[in-house]
Amino acid sequence: MILNKLKKSFTDAKPNADKFRETLAAALSALMEGHALPLATPIEHRTKDWISITRSVDAHSADLDDDVRKIGDFVGLRLVFLFSDEAEQACKLIKDKFDLIHQANKGEELKPEVFGYRSVHLDVRLKKDAMPFYDFVSYRAEIQVRTLAQHCWAAASHQLQYKDEAGVPLPVQRSLYRVAALLEVVGLELDRVLREKQTYAQSVAADWKKQEQSRLNVDLLVSVLKRDIPPVPGVSQDLLGSIMVDLREDLDDPYAALLHDLEEFGILTVKQLSTLIQGGLSGSLKAEEAVITLINDGDGSFGGVESKIAQGVFYTRAGLVRSMILPRSRLRSS
Repeated sequence: MILNKLKKSFTDAKPNADKFRETLAAALSALMEGHALPLATPIEHRTKDWISITRSVDAHSADLDDDVRKIGDFVGLRLVFLFSDEAEQACKLIKDKFDLIHQANKGEELKPEVFGYRSVHLDVRLKKDAMPFYDFVSYRAEIQVRTLAQHCWAAASHQLQYKDEAGVPLPVQRSLYRVAALLEVVGLELDRVLREKQTYAQSVAADWKKQEQSRLNVDLLVSVLKRDIPPVPGVSQDLLGSIMVDLREDLDDPYAALLHDLEEFGILTVKQLSTLIQGGLSGSLKAEEAVITLINDGDGSFGGVESKIAQGVFYTRAGLVRSMILPRSRLRSS
């Protein structure tokens, strides 16, 4: 009897559940970008199908009340990050932006020498004041947060159907342990790289004079751009509310390509780049104003992010610098 009522609840709820997860995936992606937390893979999301619900109904039946929306993972999303520190920050953000119903740290019970399934599962619902999306307030979502190394293990164990040690044939165990150890090392070493990168950036900022004649690398390039090109505070608005962001910031800015272009035009050191910015920033900002005017007048030949353009910003920091070296490119080709 409960399955018949639950089936009707599923049929009624699924269209909105699909809209909810798609909207939520876009909002979470924007939230992570706004807080400079780049995702290692696009957000995965799904609405539980009817067959999956019937398999798990016994575990939930006491609490369902004939309402499929009470199943915690009826809507599920997965966020994967390269570094454990980013995954931890993402969990804090999610708990701040949602009402947390339950948190499960999968893998906490594992022995130290075992690299089994590890992931943080956050069972959440929208806060009551989270924008006027009333169609979604009765839905819950399970948001999984993990690192890329943990994701590799989860994907492999799922494909191989090795959910726990007891299910692994003895001849395979040794190879599987090697994989587990390698993935553990990968995760730890990636975290080490991030810490060293952060320490390097801090040492640069602590003594700029010492860096003037240093040859540019990607990290020095980013540091100089952030120092010499002021931020533009702005607002990013989505399902989860509004957050203050730097409109000049773009996690996908192609700094390595910009570094190559600068080298092509003989801009090799910190001092040379600073001189370029000091002499060209005013002109590039005027050019930006002209571009925005053209866009507002209906010129469709430009790209750009609409929300940023509406707040008066077209170029990222890398875009501004590229506009400064563009005239040199034209001179070379003439």
